[in-house]
Amino acid sequence: MGGRGASSSSGTIKNSQGREVPLLKTVPEGWKENTYATTAPKGYTWIDNGKSPFDKGYKSAIVPESALRR
Repeated sequence: MGGRGASSSSGTIKNSQGREVPLLKTVPEGWKENTYATTAPKGYTWIDNGKSPFDKGYKSAIVPESALRR
């Protein structure tokens, strides 16, 4: 996983480019939905840690859409 996930990890999923990305059950504190990403599987959404994708500290994952509803 390359350190891109969080403790609420439930595995990985392949993105549209065939790369494995973390599949989380919940949204980690401080992370938010990435509304610009459109490649998540149906029923899931992309989240990220709010940093620029060009920043070395950028992290992203996929969560079920239900994880965003609190």
